[in-house]
Amino acid sequence: MIFTIDQYLTLAEAIKHELAPLEKKKEINLIKSEWGGHGFVDKVLAIADWWKKLSEDWRDKILRLPFKLIKQDGWVTLTQLSEDKLSQWFDGINAKLEKQGRLLASDLKRVATPLLPVKPKSTLKLGEAVTDDDFEIVGRKFRFEENDLENFKNTVLEHHGQKKFLTEQMFYYLELVGCDPLGILAKTEKTKWLLLQKDKEIEAERSLRIKLEKQFKQELRERLEEQAQYLAKITVNPVTLGYKAVNPNSIVFDEERIKVSIQRLINQEAFSLTALSSFMKGIIESDLPDQYWHKIFDEFGASMALKQEICPPMIIKLLTLRCLAIPETQKPFMSWISQNSSPLIAKTYNSFREKLLRNISSLYGKRFDLFRLDQQGKPIANTFSTESYQVFINGEINE
Repeated sequence: MIFTIDQYLTLAEAIKHELAPLEKKKEINLIKSEWGGHGFVDKVLAIADWWKKLSEDWRDKILRLPFKLIKQDGWVTLTQLSEDKLSQWFDGINAKLEKQGRLLASDLKRVATPLLPVKPKSTLKLGEAVTDDDFEIVGRKFRFEENDLENFKNTVLEHHGQKKFLTEQMFYYLELVGCDPLGILAKTEKTKWLLLQKDKEIEAERSLRIKLEKQFKQELRERLEEQAQYLAKITVNPVTLGYKAVNPNSIVFDEERIKVSIQRLINQEAFSLTALSSFMKGIIESDLPDQYWHKIFDEFGASMALKQEICPPMIIKLLTLRCLAIPETQKPFMSWISQNSSPLIAKTYNSFREKLLRNISSLYGKRFDLFRLDQQGKPIANTFSTESYQVFINGEINE
């Protein structure tokens, strides 16, 4: 709503009349609320008081300006100008009128804003060079005694010498004296700083994960090369290795085929149904003992990962596949995952688990249950057992 100056004066008199006999803050707040709220009332009173203090000459000059209307914020802006600044504003408005041939409501604030008194700086900004005034702000914020502030300032300057340094470079020294560095920042700057720190944490975690994955892949390649050289030189003896009596040639064939399928399943982003089919065929048709499967998965680094608590996505996938081949490893794996739980581990495990179950069902038309993790990486329910695994192998599932 837009009022004339006379209407503001009338409103102010009526409001003051109701507020005059009141002393309790609660009653004053109630009256202000009934008149449109604190903000509106305070502005009306400020405009009225300012207008009464103006000389008749200034009132006449302002009212003669050809504004179609002056909004409340425009009047409030004028109340903040000293007499000298008001004179500068008036000259600027007349210059704009001469140039444009008319005055818009927005012209009032556009000319006045550069003339408004600058509010004293009370907080610091990130990325700005620290000045002597900034040290004064620090002193006021943390209520340093004069000597304490001088000592703090000297300590900071001693480390940085004559070089300029930024606000965030002072945080370390504030922490040394037991002060929270965020106390010298505005709210938006605090949020900005916290987001920057979070980004650094994420980047550090990402770098570590990439480093561990590279290390693991390198070790995996070396193990596979050693195994390939070994297999090229020897003939597998199922008796001396403790395997069940199966054809030695089929063991070599199955081992190579299974290793390739495992490598594709844990390394490729896109899920390979062909690799899963080859892996499951090795489980169902080869009739290989558990020690043989342990040997295969350990060559991929399964045992090593559990001992070193390495948790990149490919390790989670590897250990999940191991649970399919060796059911007895499921519970220890869940225990290990609970101790090393994180949202990333839970997301990787649950996603890979769902893909396995969905595609095993597609291949065999059966349901195969595994554990499921919550968002904290904790097992939700034990839906796996050796018995259910054996039923699956035999082609029967009890619903």
